[in-house]
Amino acid sequence: MLAMSKQKHFILLRGLTRESRHWGNFPSMLQELYPQSSILQPDLPGAGTLNSTKSPLSVQEITHLLREKIDPSYLGKNNIVFIGVSLGGMVGLKWSELYPQDLSEVVVINSSAGVLAPWWKRLKPTGLLTLVRSVMAPQKQHSIIFDGVCRNKENKAHLIPLWEKIHQERPVSLENAHRQIIAAARFKLPAQLTVRGLVLTSQGDDLVNNHCSKEMARYLNWPLKIHSWGGHELPDDDPEWVIKQVCDFIE
Repeated sequence: MLAMSKQKHFILLRGLTRESRHWGNFPSMLQELYPQSSILQPDLPGAGTLNSTKSPLSVQEITHLLREKIDPSYLGKNNIVFIGVSLGGMVGLKWSELYPQDLSEVVVINSSAGVLAPWWKRLKPTGLLTLVRSVMAPQKQHSIIFDGVCRNKENKAHLIPLWEKIHQERPVSLENAHRQIIAAARFKLPAQLTVRGLVLTSQGDDLVNNHCSKEMARYLNWPLKIHSWGGHELPDDDPEWVIKQVCDFIE
């Protein structure tokens, strides 16, 4: 892909118990295409630089808190592309509802919402088993999680050490993980949104049924793109594909 001239700024937000460093090389790859743009990578309350903060129990409260931490010079100009994975995608949707003046587009990856899908599709039984096994076997926690959320096994050798380092330096408490789960479980889609949006999902998502993304795209009348083999953590499995979909959509 060639570098693109149209200036946009980006907010990248990961999901449950994830932080900015979990994006890996994705931000630098995006930066190459948009060299004049700012790539903002806030952390969810309870994770990353905010790991000592108690995570709110609603996506709306999370959204308010995160927006307060964004430099005001970026806000209110309709030129931010919000890219969110899972819980991060829910925040992007709520941000689109509450502060549409900030965003030009929102890209939601492997996310879900209440009403559109029952709880057992929002979190697959296999996904619940992965979470339980990771808690029961802390020494193998990151390997178990990788096998449950990623399909590109070539990444395992370098991602596991990164995830272990992140966990050692900025661990997410069980209380905050639980509070994030509650916020995600309570999330409902807004009645309508004026911000343009794109839904991305993975055929191989073992954590969240991609039926959720399909129903979300249908409900919002947004385009849907399905990755043929990727897992829940699609930006880890195939960042090039994700970036291409984003670029094609916003340009």
